[in-house]
Amino acid sequence: MRNTATVAVLFCDVVGSTERLTRLGDEAGDEFRRRVFAELRRCVTESKGTEVKNLGDGLMVVFERSSIGALECAGSMHAAAAHIDLDDPVHLRVGISVGEVAHEDDDWFGTPVVEAARLCSAAGSDQTLAPALLASVVGSRGRAHRFRSLGTMTLKGLAGPMQVVEVDGDPSSDGTEPAAVVHVDPSGHDPVVASSRRRRWVAPVAAVVAVLLVVAAVLVRSRGDGVEDAASGSPTTVPLGDEVTSPVGYTPELEPTDCPPDVVAAVPGATCGDLVVPEFRGAPDGASIRLPVVEVAAPSAPESADPVVILDVNEPAGLTSLRGATDVYSLGLRGFTPGGEVTLTCPELQSAWSGSLSSRADDPGAIDRRVEASDAFAERLRAAGVQLEGYNMAEAANDIRDLAIALDLGRVSVAAGGYTTTAATAFARSNPGAVASLLLTNPTPPGDSALEDPAGALASSFDAVIELCAADPACTAAYPDLDEQFEQRYQALQARPELVSTKALSGSGPYSVLLDGRRLAAAVESAMRESARLGLVPSAVQQASDELTAAAGIDEDVNFFIDQRAPSAAFLSITCSYDAPLNRTAEISDAARQQFAGANEATFAPMCDSWGVPSVYDQLSQPLASDVPVLLAFGALSVSGVNDWADTMAATLPNAVVVPVPAMSEDLAFAPPPCLRSLRREFVVDPSVPLDARACEQDVPPIEFVGPS
Repeated sequence: MRNTATVAVLFCDVVGSTERLTRLGDEAGDEFRRRVFAELRRCVTESKGTEVKNLGDGLMVVFERSSIGALECAGSMHAAAAHIDLDDPVHLRVGISVGEVAHEDDDWFGTPVVEAARLCSAAGSDQTLAPALLASVVGSRGRAHRFRSLGTMTLKGLAGPMQVVEVDGDPSSDGTEPAAVVHVDPSGHDPVVASSRRRRWVAPVAAVVAVLLVVAAVLVRSRGDGVEDAASGSPTTVPLGDEVTSPVGYTPELEPTDCPPDVVAAVPGATCGDLVVPEFRGAPDGASIRLPVVEVAAPSAPESADPVVILDVNEPAGLTSLRGATDVYSLGLRGFTPGGEVTLTCPELQSAWSGSLSSRADDPGAIDRRVEASDAFAERLRAAGVQLEGYNMAEAANDIRDLAIALDLGRVSVAAGGYTTTAATAFARSNPGAVASLLLTNPTPPGDSALEDPAGALASSFDAVIELCAADPACTAAYPDLDEQFEQRYQALQARPELVSTKALSGSGPYSVLLDGRRLAAAVESAMRESARLGLVPSAVQQASDELTAAAGIDEDVNFFIDQRAPSAAFLSITCSYDAPLNRTAEISDAARQQFAGANEATFAPMCDSWGVPSVYDQLSQPLASDVPVLLAFGALSVSGVNDWADTMAATLPNAVVVPVPAMSEDLAFAPPPCLRSLRREFVVDPSVPLDARACEQDVPPIEFVGPS
């Protein structure tokens, strides 16, 4: 089998080295050359690169862990070279590329190697060149670096022109700020420059491969009255004045229905209906699906207040804080609502998954059995005519549009949270004339994913809890070494797992569960999701029973794959069509943070490899750069909070208001504190009214930590 890997490749070359050595003479020249290469190799080592070979006047280096490492290495090489001889500075040119290459006989071969070498040759003195794709790959994680578009270049030996960027050049040359990032449009249009204030994480280069495959696979071509996405075969939408899009090949309808008993109990005055749209818009003449809609009319909303469409499984009509401020329409997320004509639960997967809980969380045999069950599940659904490619956030974005069309709502505000923010931003990007405002809670920016680095997010949120505990005298006295206690329990369970019988937190079961270190980490992540549980984390780490820890550790397994109502097919189609490429980062991060690796489901990647839905990453990953008013609220302990994702999105949104809410986590959408409820209601009535965005920092009480029993 061919040995290939996705790496970043760097070539550097000393400008004018032959002339300098001639001037210095042999002995002085040899000494000078040794000094230069010693400095270059120091930069390689510090950036965690691997020298492949000495090219006489430069080096070839690969970075198997991080494409950002190549950027850092290039910068440090330029800086080091400039200080070797202050009277006669050394100048370098550098070329970088990324991609899948073959590793044979201690050398690397493939198109990315040729690209890096040719870019190095094309670079000017003190310049670093790279494919524009590299800027898109590192995205907001490369906020410390500048990328200036140089347009297209035709490089010797390569087919066709290449979009090229200059890395960390003179900022005055193009007016970009130091934190600018170029988001490259694979269609070849001019790049959009957007700054980012997000904290910097190192992105392992293994995540690059999926992005490369997406860019290679998505070919956009004109098709009569619309545009077809070759990855899915789905005609997108017809632009109407470049402001609002229109369905192609069908007319969305809203059919009135009786409200379910739980809705009647929660919202007695609600009216209900089903939005009828194609299951897959790539085949509008095929099967239809029915998406439940709950309308809650405001008794006395201002006429100027636009209606709100909520697309968030965590903010149902009965719990939303927006009720009463304006008319609210709660739209069901396709595949995640009970009833309907398509059954997306999976008895095969339920059985295989529950039976595998008695094995280690990352047991290869258990993973294989789960994957085999998901394969059988997908085959059965497709044989029944289910179009699995219809369940993704790109389709959900068009569901928002179709609801507005079916009810003739005109402009709407859209409320979404977590995963569904990608659908809301895609809707806003495609339909700017239909958007009054966006209310995004615990937002996930386009191009990012909560599944990208679960171990890293858990490590950050756990560190945050430790800091909060340290600031609380009673907590720090009771738990002085919380991180060490967690590490000790993790190591003990990894070395000697405990087989326990327990029920899930939802009450289902009992299940036979092998509690190992990964499931301990999954239990901590489960505790982190709900704000009310945050105060229990220190005591749980120290003294929670094995049965309770195991119950929390299998919470995600039960909710998405084991429970009889688990929307397994929809979850897989939505995440495999968007999050799977980014999840490759998690596989490497797990090795670096083994004690937190249980936050990442080990079966996810192999299941997505065979689930067979096309990627919509390219459609959903383009940044939203708009002057639409946006309210970005985040819980400080959520995945969004620890990754600074609200600030990332605000960087391209001039009319964004960021509301940090301390001491809260993933449940911020359906359990907002009074301060946020008030802010959201004010915003949706009139997005132009100034808001006290910091109010929630003072009004939310601190976490009350529970002491040892």
